[in-house]
Amino acid sequence: MNSYEKFHNKILDDVDAGRKVSPVKAIRAFCLECVGYNSEEVKECTANNQKNTRCPLFRFRFGKTGFHKTLKTSPATPTIGGLGK
Repeated sequence: MNSYEKFHNKILDDVDAGRKVSPVKAIRAFCLECVGYNSEEVKECTANNQKNTRCPLFRFRFGKTGFHKTLKTSPATPTIGGLGK
């Protein structure tokens, strides 16, 4: 059992025990199971490129949706004596 299969099983155990599981983790666990617990295969997933196979989770498989902009850090705020504003 590799670490990805352990991750998948932990998510299932959490669900079975009634603990909260984030949708992102649940989707990741599903994708890992789908490709035989190989993270490289998740990256190379073609489920959305095939005519008869379209996966509704495809765009979420890395824990990102594309709906939110990435937060960019602003330039450091000048400080006086290193104490902030």
